[in-house]
Amino acid sequence: MIDVYRNRPLSFFIFTLCTYSITAVVTTFLPVYYRQTAGFSAFQIGVISAVGPVVTIFALLFWGRVADRAKTKNQVLTLLLAMVALCFVIYPLSTSFFYILLCASLYAFFQSFISNLTDAIILEPCKDRGWDYGRVRIAGSVGFGITAFLAGIALTGRIGWQFPIACGFALLGVLFSLPLIKVKGHQSGKSKVSPFVLLKNRNIVLILVLNVLAYTSLGYYYSFYGVHFMSPAMGGSTGLLGFSMLLACIAELPFLFLSKKIVGKLTTPKALLISTALMALRWLFMAVAPSAGFLVAINAMHGVSNIVFHYCTVLYINDHAPPELRATGQGFVGIVTLGGSRIIGGLLGGVMAEALGIGPVFFYAAGLNVVTVVVFAFLFFKRGKRVAA
Repeated sequence: MIDVYRNRPLSFFIFTLCTYSITAVVTTFLPVYYRQTAGFSAFQIGVISAVGPVVTIFALLFWGRVADRAKTKNQVLTLLLAMVALCFVIYPLSTSFFYILLCASLYAFFQSFISNLTDAIILEPCKDRGWDYGRVRIAGSVGFGITAFLAGIALTGRIGWQFPIACGFALLGVLFSLPLIKVKGHQSGKSKVSPFVLLKNRNIVLILVLNVLAYTSLGYYYSFYGVHFMSPAMGGSTGLLGFSMLLACIAELPFLFLSKKIVGKLTTPKALLISTALMALRWLFMAVAPSAGFLVAINAMHGVSNIVFHYCTVLYINDHAPPELRATGQGFVGIVTLGGSRIIGGLLGGVMAEALGIGPVFFYAAGLNVVTVVVFAFLFFKRGKRVAA
């Protein structure tokens, strides 16, 4: 197996920067495009935010099985990036609600598995050689943060430019995916293994359900934070919104540098519960924030929420899933974080935002997280060491 640090560090680093840069542009500024350029209501934005995850559920199951059965998982990764680039070409051709809904669905079908498949490709050598995945994942935070910041400046007064920018990053991703370490599909040429074997592991199911509940509040955040930030009441700008995302990514770096020690000392369940509790506090602060400046400061708490869940969950799945189902297992992570939870957070959150306003809904998100901590603290305590690895 090729040592990515010794032989191909630059291509891997640039590849990770490119894929997370795509997410930075789309996640941060696409909801703003829906509001400002397309003129969609909060409910319509919520519908778009929910339909994409519905597609994602089926897409992740499909692509996970394809990757596990492919000669190499890298071939699938390159194909997905090429199709994502094509999506950005057709996306801005119309602002019709149903056309945008179709584009969002196509984008979700091809994009949703890229991050999980990248994790599956790099986690195998990390596990085999004892590399620190947290240090590798730093490239993603750097790419996301810098791109969100620079894009915020570039998109001031021209929000539609996000599509050619994101397309450029996708094409760079295609280019830099070619020399990456090759990881085979472990079902290639062998008997096929049902993906639902993973669900027989009760500890994996417990971790995934916790992710659904935690990511429901994050789903609302991703759908409406930018819209709330740019609202007249908050007085934000695209430049300041980009800086807010840069600060969120910088806040992830301390955890990523120390992640192996932190999770090793706390165990996965305790790390996830602490993160969920801090997430509740974050939403509470957002609910009462009086201006965009306060939202920027609060966004620094991103470093104890999404990244903790991502790191702990992908490693747990990689360590406990059969080799033949590692890509599928990462697909299951995507299903609960990008699928089910985004549907609830986006659609239900959109309905509630229409009735109550975007800010007050964060109170309910905080309440959901508090209940989640209480319930899962009991469940983890009940199962004890069986889920502590």
